Amino acid sequence: MKNFKIVRSENFGTVKCDFYQGSNDEIFMTAEQLGQALDYSNPRVSIGNLVNRNEHLKNSEFSSVINLVTEAGIRETRVFNEDGIYEVTMLAKTEKAKEFRSWVRKILKSLRRRQAILVPTNNSLEALKLMNQQIGLLIESQQELNQKIENVDKKVETQITLTYNQAKEIQFAVKCRIIELLGGKETEAYKIYKNKYFQAIHRDIKKRLGVPSYRDILKKDYAMAFNFIKNWIPEVNVRIGA
Repeated sequence: MKNFKIVRSENFGTVKCDFYQGSNDEIFMTAEQLGQALDYSNPRVSIGNLVNRNEHLKNSEFSSVINLVTEAGIRETRVFNEDGIYEVTMLAKTEKAKEFRSWVRKILKSLRRRQAILVPTNNSLEALKLMNQQIGLLIESQQELNQKIENVDKKVETQITLTYNQAKEIQFAVKCRIIELLGGKETEAYKIYKNKYFQAIHRDIKKRLGVPSYRDILKKDYAMAFNFIKNWIPEVNVRIGA
C-alpha cells in the first residue's frame, strides 16, 4: 500500500496506538497494536485467531495485509480500517473492548473531522456571516438570509451520515438477521455459512444504498437500511447448499 504513514499516535493506558493513513485517506491500525489495546496476552496470535474464526474480517472492507516498514525491517502485517477496528472490538470478548471502542471512536472522529469541510449550521447572525464569508456571498436582507438558512439546512440533511450508535445498530441488525436465517448461532449451518452470508449482506447493503461502507449510509436513509436488513434474503447462489 503506497503512501502509508502515521498521522497520529495516542496512548490508550500504557499501550501506544499508531493511526496510519493510506493513499485513499482511510485510517488504519495494525493487528498487533489493536490486540495490545484489547489486552490480549498474545496480541498477534489472538487477533489472528479471531480473524480465522470470522473470515469476513479478511475482506478488504475490513482489513488488508501489507508490507509495513518497522524498526525491525519490512514486515508483513494485517491492518484494519475503521470498519475493521469497530468490528474487531465488537467481536472481542476482553473487558477492555468496550472501553477501547469508546476511546478509539473519539480519535477516529477527530481524524475524519480534520479531513471534512464543516458547514456551520448555527442560526445565529455571527455564524451565518462566517458561513457566507467562506462561500463568498453577501447578505443584503433578512429575507435573503432566511432563504440561505433553509438552503443550507437542506444541503446538510443530504450529507450527514449515521451516528456512532446508529452504525452499531446496523451492525447488530446484520448479525441478528444472519443468525435468524441460519437457525441460530449454535447450528452447524451458522458455523459453515456465516462468513459467506456476512460478505453477501454487506455487498447487498452497499449496492442497495449506493455507499462504499455501511458507516457511509446517510442518516435520512437509516430506516430504509434497517428495513432492508430486516427483510434481506440472500441470492440463490449464496444460500445453504448452493
